[in-house]
Amino acid sequence: MRLLSLVLALVLALAAFSSVGCTRTSTIRIRNPAQIGHVEPNRVPIEYARSESLYALPPGSLTDEASLQSFEPRGACFAVTLRNFGEEAASSTLAGYSIRLTGPNDLEIETPAYVQPTETTVAQFQGQVPEQHQTGTTTQCVDNDPNTGACRRWDTQPVYDTVWVPGVVQVVTGGGTVCFANNGQLTPRTQGLSLDLRMRDVSASNKYTTGRFSFVWEFDSVQAPAQHPQQGRPAQSVARR
Repeated sequence: MRLLSLVLALVLALAAFSSVGCTRTSTIRIRNPAQIGHVEPNRVPIEYARSESLYALPPGSLTDEASLQSFEPRGACFAVTLRNFGEEAASSTLAGYSIRLTGPNDLEIETPAYVQPTETTVAQFQGQVPEQHQTGTTTQCVDNDPNTGACRRWDTQPVYDTVWVPGVVQVVTGGGTVCFANNGQLTPRTQGLSLDLRMRDVSASNKYTTGRFSFVWEFDSVQAPAQHPQQGRPAQSVARR
């Protein structure tokens, strides 16, 4: 019963953090940097409000986030911040992930040209943590008389339940800078980008998250549509998104 209760607590934590097998995604819309000559302020957060509530943490304590820092002819760079529970510190380091850049129209750059990790830091919060408490006992027969069926020996075992009690919760923050070389796909016609992170070994290093998430930038085009005369009237054109 104690093991079952502990497993239940982990299942609740897992459900609060993410859905098994799913890729968590967050999206922002900005103007295409190559068209306006600079990168607009942007922040793409992936939030874990349910897990923060479960552990009584301040909002944003577990938020992963990324921002597009540069988008130019030589490539694109991103700043990435990863936050995880103390026992899952490996999930806050970029070395634990395979990282690629994808986007519409088959945009795909498999390997970053440059990854500069930041040093991880540890913050402590006064929150709540799960503990196993004995709530009673259960008694059952473990040996019956084969002739009469009467119980000849009884066994009593404790019953445990998971309760949340005040405690210190550690959160490890890491991340770094990730840059991709331009393979000819990062242009004023680029419609968007997706920075995809996948943990290399989810089962060995992280039990609270699927280790699969994507930060997405959708680009609005600001270029004037081309005019094509047709029967004396300009053709209608839809700006790329």
